[in-house]
Amino acid sequence: MKDLEDVACNICGSTRFERKHYPIRSGFLVQCTQCGLYYANPRRTEHLQAIANDATPTARYEAKTLNLRGRLREFNQILDRVEAIKPAPGALLDIGCYDGFFLREAQRRGWECAGVEPNRGGASYARSELGLNVKQCALEAAGFDAQSFDVATVLAVLEHVPDPCALLVNIRAVLKDDGLLIVIVPTIPFYLPFIGSKWRMFIGDHYYFFNDASMA
Repeated sequence: MKDLEDVACNICGSTRFERKHYPIRSGFLVQCTQCGLYYANPRRTEHLQAIANDATPTARYEAKTLNLRGRLREFNQILDRVEAIKPAPGALLDIGCYDGFFLREAQRRGWECAGVEPNRGGASYARSELGLNVKQCALEAAGFDAQSFDVATVLAVLEHVPDPCALLVNIRAVLKDDGLLIVIVPTIPFYLPFIGSKWRMFIGDHYYFFNDASMA
């Protein structure tokens, strides 16, 4: 398998791990023996290189065009939970916003919205079709002022990025001291030993796999 890179545990920095006995699409699954994080190591790098080289697809992924009604319902459920803690109006940043439909729903509810999305097709759609303030880049390159957002959302994104802890540090810098961070990730199922590499979240650009302990 070409274009593989070795990485340490993103949470604790340990290089000691237990290798699982099956490959996954993003590399090989291991579990840190110190903190328990599951991650791909060594991991495939073609998706990361495409983002770094600004070579992502220019069109939206077909899967993102399906079940819009279900996506909008889920987005509004998330916003209900956000607003139970911190009501609109306020400034909301969505990291990895893709085509922007979550931001559009937030904007409709009174939020001042911004997004970052490195994928060219997603960011272009959010800007041109939905008229949203979306920057086509990673958060560290977006140039937002410190402590400029009341809410930051990271919805099914941490598992994709090469360095989740670095992303969280960058989010903390642009989030107000009393700001709210919402993170959603797929979590390792209890039945993983029975299905192995057949778990549907083992896709080619998922590099980290969380459970309650590793998220905490």
